[in-house]
Amino acid sequence: MKKKLGVENYIFKTREALENFPAIQNFFEEVGAEPTLVAKLNTACEICEFQLGDEITQYQTSDNSNNFVEIEQSDSLRDSFASRNFYLVCEGRVRLLAVEASQQQEISAVVLEVGAIFGTDNLFIENVLPYRAIAAGTCKIGRIAATTLELILEEFPQLQQHLQQEFQEQQRLIFFKTQTDLRSLPPHEQQLLWPHLLPYIEESLIPAGVSLAEHCQNSTNHFWLRCGQIQGQAPPSLGSNWEHSDIKSDWIAVTDLLIYQLSSQQWKSAKARISSESNSRPKIIRKPPILSLVTPPQDARSTSQTEPSKLTPVAKQKPADGIISFPKPKQRRWLSRKYPFVQQQSAADCGATCLAMISEYWGKKFSLNYLRELAEIGRSGASLKSLAKAAERMGFQTRPVRASLTPLRNQNPWIAHWQGNHYVAVYRFKNQQVLVADPAAGKRWMSIKNFTENWTGYALILDPTAELYRNHTAEHQGIKVKDFVGIVWPYRAAIAQILLLSLLLQIFGLVTPLFTQVILDQVVVSKSIVTLHVFAIGLLLFSVWRTLLGATRQYLLDYLSNRIDVTLISGFISHALSLPIEFFESRQVGDILTRVQENQKIQAFLTRQAITAWLDALMAVVYIGLMVYYNWRLALLVLALIPPIVILTLVATPFLRKLSREIFTESAKQNSSLVEMITGVATVKATAAEREMRWRWEDQLTCMINAKFRGQKLANSLQVIGGGINTLGSTALLWYGAMLVIQDQLTIGQFVAFNMMIGSVISPVLSVVGLWDEFQEVLVSIERLDDVFSAQPEESPYKPMLVLPRIQGNVKFDNVSFRYSQDEERNTLQNLSFEVQAGETVAIVGRSGSGKSTLVKLLQGFYYPEKGRLTIDGHDIRHISLQSLRVQLGVVPQDCFLFSGTILENITLYKNGNDAASATLEQAIEVAKLAEAHAFIQDMPLGYQTPVGERGTSLSGGQRQRIAIARALLGDPRILVLDEATSSLDTESERRFQQNLARISRDRTAFIIAHRLSTVRNADRILVLDKGILAEQGNHDELMAERGLYYHLAQQQLDI
Repeated sequence: MKKKLGVENYIFKTREALENFPAIQNFFEEVGAEPTLVAKLNTACEICEFQLGDEITQYQTSDNSNNFVEIEQSDSLRDSFASRNFYLVCEGRVRLLAVEASQQQEISAVVLEVGAIFGTDNLFIENVLPYRAIAAGTCKIGRIAATTLELILEEFPQLQQHLQQEFQEQQRLIFFKTQTDLRSLPPHEQQLLWPHLLPYIEESLIPAGVSLAEHCQNSTNHFWLRCGQIQGQAPPSLGSNWEHSDIKSDWIAVTDLLIYQLSSQQWKSAKARISSESNSRPKIIRKPPILSLVTPPQDARSTSQTEPSKLTPVAKQKPADGIISFPKPKQRRWLSRKYPFVQQQSAADCGATCLAMISEYWGKKFSLNYLRELAEIGRSGASLKSLAKAAERMGFQTRPVRASLTPLRNQNPWIAHWQGNHYVAVYRFKNQQVLVADPAAGKRWMSIKNFTENWTGYALILDPTAELYRNHTAEHQGIKVKDFVGIVWPYRAAIAQILLLSLLLQIFGLVTPLFTQVILDQVVVSKSIVTLHVFAIGLLLFSVWRTLLGATRQYLLDYLSNRIDVTLISGFISHALSLPIEFFESRQVGDILTRVQENQKIQAFLTRQAITAWLDALMAVVYIGLMVYYNWRLALLVLALIPPIVILTLVATPFLRKLSREIFTESAKQNSSLVEMITGVATVKATAAEREMRWRWEDQLTCMINAKFRGQKLANSLQVIGGGINTLGSTALLWYGAMLVIQDQLTIGQFVAFNMMIGSVISPVLSVVGLWDEFQEVLVSIERLDDVFSAQPEESPYKPMLVLPRIQGNVKFDNVSFRYSQDEERNTLQNLSFEVQAGETVAIVGRSGSGKSTLVKLLQGFYYPEKGRLTIDGHDIRHISLQSLRVQLGVVPQDCFLFSGTILENITLYKNGNDAASATLEQAIEVAKLAEAHAFIQDMPLGYQTPVGERGTSLSGGQRQRIAIARALLGDPRILVLDEATSSLDTESERRFQQNLARISRDRTAFIIAHRLSTVRNADRILVLDKGILAEQGNHDELMAERGLYYHLAQQQLDI
């Protein structure tokens, strides 16, 4: 699942002032902008907002005047962009893409940060190398028409000098990364080289007709040809480099030349840096070249090329010397091996699953749990930006784009944004078909038309780099099967008994066919009635014994299964409850519940399938030996029936599993829809939406029925094929066996006994075949459980934390900053600094989304500050036991959750034991009175023993809130946190609670979050937050006198 990208907000234009952006203020300072210049730029500039992958400019082509013009799309979203514009990055990042010369592949040339510029290069320099610009995330770009900029430059020449220098540096980097042999260096070496190379480059102009030997005779520099043409013996071409000693006497400039030069000493120093860095890294084995990337238009190449090379087909291209190529997957026979598929574990995992599939395509396997963490997967999935960042950390070069399908057909496998809330991996195109790997539905070929109807136009192109093969994180495997075997080991005595009973059952299973043979061949022939009675009694006794042994074995299996279920599930829940709150906030409740069921699947495999199937298979060998003893030819005929049955099972199992998952998914959707409809039946009836809701449910029911029908058709087909194999086999065995009997090579008794043993041979073989599929399912279950077990608990037993004594309640925020995700444009809390003394009542107010609830989440230790320190009584919250802190906090959250049970149990939270933490009825009544809950509880027939229903549905919102307040007061907390604690109370109840608040907060520190400012007027201090920043603080009168943000909020609520 994926957060909606918001295609309808592709470009948003506004006349926002440039100086409102802090980075642009720095830009103005760098150019020494006067107020007049700032005013003119503000007037001329239009701010445009782009999303990740949006194309800002396309490649430039030269017109008759030798000027470059941006290629504009006819798309209405870009109609407002003039053909020549100057761009200034105000927020976010922009990526410049250019064409790498040797293989004509598009690469990421420059990533522009805030304050950088691009566009209109030709106004400042000649022979511009073309590029196109795309948004590397959500960004705001200032746009000024080139004609307007020219007028401003005439008036402010200092700005022109600054812009010319910026564009020259930008073009140098594009030149070295696309035209020279330095492009063959790995990305990490390039990043190391540029700071030691680009600042020291000097430009030199050589007029046409001048000899290079004469021009450079006194130079000891290293040279690169930036543009122009040289004639002579083996002359250098565009991008070539040479030392002064390499210059031939007949090298003459045919056209004006632009030469980049660098002192030989600086060049050697830069190369030495690269060599030392390379020697410290592992060597990379050269691999066959990858598929070519999409090629920009022919007219997008540099004009400095006097003889532009034609693009060659991919198969004929050869990598330049020294270029590290990357592996192309080996051609394998099976499609599933050539194009891997990984099933997503939950709806939010589709993006991480696509990364796993594409990395496996390139020969590297990554743990899905590691990728989920790397991409910061939340409940609503991952953004394209977070997937791009994760892929870059894995070792891919990424390009998020918004494009048509045509230029993407020849790309390496890429990720497509699907149906607005999903991701799929696109492997290849063939004629008018697309091979798509959907993490939820599997691999399938689909038509181009069907694909484009579901594709949003956003794509993440992934090209492997050498770093992908240096990434050893892929070797992470998490928990393994052997870790679960250790759980079974304490029950080895019961397992030994089960094995012994299984062995006896198999041995007793031989008795019936053997007795049958003796009766038919000897007793019947001799017509001995007494002997027949003896054998009948023997068969009866053996049957009774076998039944008793089977019942005993089943009892032991059930006992073992239940004990291991308790061990696995209780261990799982215990570990899950020890995890931090962010683990649960990033996952759906259903995902965690599903993982509980995975424990049962593992238990069933370890205690049932694995034990019985292998033992049955070993006994099958004994049966086969006995059948060979009877007649080896007939035994071979039986064995010949096994391969077709095994092949049918192996071929059918993946399809059955796929349909089973599809049925499960559709059934879950239908059930969820039905539960929602029934749970919200009051809303449905209030809005007269019964028919529409029923239609919605019927659509999902139809999908489920269709999935079941497909499964039934497949099962029926398999049954027909299996029945045919069985009929043919039975007929062949009967015919051949009868032939052997007629020819006196087999007795009637042996033939009947032989037929009785056939089932004991084929069934175990099929069980072993099925065991392999069950094992694969268990591996998937273990990977899902690893998502929980690999998460680190809040408090590690191997790193003891400081256990807080009874605290006083002093709280200090020292320059605290925090954000929930690195993808967020700004911090949720920014540089908060304040100190609260013990016993002080502090109110926190501000608009919605200002960070009020986040502040108290940090106080509870749910999250740690990314920057700064938060201390409780002088102890840094990072170093204290959170359990010892939380027992001294009383918290009333915004959403008051009640558990199924009585009112008393919800106030005490089942703390009714004999330990020090237990609570009595008297204590519950005392805190209920403070919370103004005692009166309504007493009015109920059962008083404190009244059941509250599921999630407290039998109580009103105000009643639930008062019970939550009583719960928070139980245990005499030293710090009290009330997060909108009175939002559901009526005016009278709130007034009485306010009267009690002074008594409640006496001798304890209190934090009160409220939108209703009447609640906080009497607080000792009021903190006013605005977009995560502490805007104001003081008491009510002081803040009203300042007439700031608090005054503005108060005006809207209070009668002032």
